Amino acid sequence: MLRSRFSLSATSAVAAVFVTGALAAQSATYSPSYALGQVNSNNIWPHATSPMRYMQIHDGWTFTSTSVTLARGLAYRPSNQTSYLNRAAGTVEVMIRIGDAPSGVTSQTPAGTFDGNFEAASVKTVFARRSINYPASGTTPEELKIFDIDFPFDSASFFLFSGSTAKSVSIETRCYSYTGGYAFDFVSSAAVRGYGYSLPNGSYAGCKNNAGQVVQHEVPTNLLFVGSANATLIGRSFLPTIPGILSIGATKLNAMIPGTSCNIVNDPLLMIPGATNATGELSISFPLPNDPNLHRVSFLSQMIFIDAAANGPGIITSQGLENGIGGGAGVTNLGIIRMRTSATDPDSVTTISNTYPNGLVMMFRS
Repeated sequence: MLRSRFSLSATSAVAAVFVTGALAAQSATYSPSYALGQVNSNNIWPHATSPMRYMQIHDGWTFTSTSVTLARGLAYRPSNQTSYLNRAAGTVEVMIRIGDAPSGVTSQTPAGTFDGNFEAASVKTVFARRSINYPASGTTPEELKIFDIDFPFDSASFFLFSGSTAKSVSIETRCYSYTGGYAFDFVSSAAVRGYGYSLPNGSYAGCKNNAGQVVQHEVPTNLLFVGSANATLIGRSFLPTIPGILSIGATKLNAMIPGTSCNIVNDPLLMIPGATNATGELSISFPLPNDPNLHRVSFLSQMIFIDAAANGPGIITSQGLENGIGGGAGVTNLGIIRMRTSATDPDSVTTISNTYPNGLVMMFRS
């Protein structure tokens, strides 16, 4: 594998770009961000098994976005276990409330009642009690990575997510009945709590090389954290020994290169050249400073390759990614907790019976 190493000055330049990228606007935010590598699974609460009142508290630092987001829906993804492929769709009757947690309430210090974990002035019923259908679980492991289990908020409802690390967010779901269904993705492993995240930047999926293969880009999230010795960004052209460029930026674009079907999806603030190895892969690695201020800093990336036979300009590009730096060893907890009480009538219970240091992986979408 061909690796390019940054000098210390180049690393500092990348860090500056990272800080700028943190200000980029986002249309969705995910929590917990470190779980986006999909390493855990297999939870069916609160969408199957029995009626219950269920709540999760997400600490502010666990979200991918530092921007204010006007959320108009929640989305989940299925468990990534192969045993949950081809599972039938489900129907669940639920009510959902969201609000900021009161000062002093976090995933580590929850109140013993459901309402005690809401700041009264902020709590909103965003999904009035009704039944909703969610889709079958997919036919391939890749399909299980998609947040396609969608709970759109009521037409006049929204939740204003502040993006503040100082605030925790409480999400309550009251499940009244269900039919069918399967496990959703959740996180429980403390081993991943310091990881970074990587998400698609837009819908552009990459264009094809001269052999008809789509160019790929990947950022291993288990290497993207404060103090990492080898944060790595990978491009796959599937063509050996051709020139390639890693483009790092802070602003999202969607500009087609004239004479091609290939797009540029971020501003190229920093461009690092290299060449693919015998399998057509370009891997660029560099150390990240052990600076806690880098935690949650985000940046955009894309891989660009020179393929003279692919099109007129001879340029092919991968999908773009939006990446965030994890806290590494400095993160001491999961930053997420789930709580529940089973009851025939979830509206009748107020006290939390059980708490667990894990929870569903969620997306707030605009």
